[in-house]
Amino acid sequence: MTDASLLDIEGLTVSFPSDSGRVSVVRDFALRMGREKIGIVGESGSGKSITARAILGLVPHPGQTTARRMQLGNRNLLALDSAGWRGIRGKYAGMIMQDPKFSLNPVMRIGDQITETLRLHEKLDRAEQRRRAIAILQAVGIDDPERVYAAYPHELSGGMGQRAMIAAMLISSPELIIADEPTSALDVLVREQVLKLLDDLVTTRGIGLILISHDLPMVARFCDRILVMYRGRIVETLDAHHLDRANHPYTKGLMACLPQPAYRGQMLPSLSRDPAWEQA
Repeated sequence: MTDASLLDIEGLTVSFPSDSGRVSVVRDFALRMGREKIGIVGESGSGKSITARAILGLVPHPGQTTARRMQLGNRNLLALDSAGWRGIRGKYAGMIMQDPKFSLNPVMRIGDQITETLRLHEKLDRAEQRRRAIAILQAVGIDDPERVYAAYPHELSGGMGQRAMIAAMLISSPELIIADEPTSALDVLVREQVLKLLDDLVTTRGIGLILISHDLPMVARFCDRILVMYRGRIVETLDAHHLDRANHPYTKGLMACLPQPAYRGQMLPSLSRDPAWEQA
């Protein structure tokens, strides 16, 4: 498998029923990526998170997912049934959710949550599962992995809980990780530590990463490429280091709304929307 074929999507559409017929919340999404860092940005409701869930087969009923192509390596995701998806999630692809307080099971110890993927996908005894979990906790920068392994989620700080979630996603060495606002619940210092950790993992483990965020400057600094979504469509694709060269008025509008010293004491600009953007 070449880097270019890690994830290949064409024509991804997600729709839900309404009183007036099915409504598409993601429309004709396309992405071809290798072992790189892709950022997906846009306002709340632009379709970022539901796109991520569609890639992992997690669109809830009565949602419907269609596509011309969805390949993870040489695996045709469109051909998977429920059992097939369970074989993919965790082992080959995983998702880091927004807030560990709501994403970790509050009545399960951290160690049991990390080793759950191993119990599902690999035939290992309890001692080996524990050894692997301790090693991955160390790999994500936890200084006292034995304590964290035995802890419950409420006993961890936000940053520690986020590292534990990352460890749970990495335990089976997936090829693709989708991180949905993984730092929004963290303070600035911990956020930078988590981003550095994700960056190191992409580099050292050869993982492809999709990062979903509202934070344009952070994504521009961290990612390789950026997809800008508006009303379920990709309206612009950019080299992350050249975000200032954006052409689409929606992307320019998002950047213009960012707080800047020049706006001190003034109301921030707001977006002026054009109906034509939906067909762009």
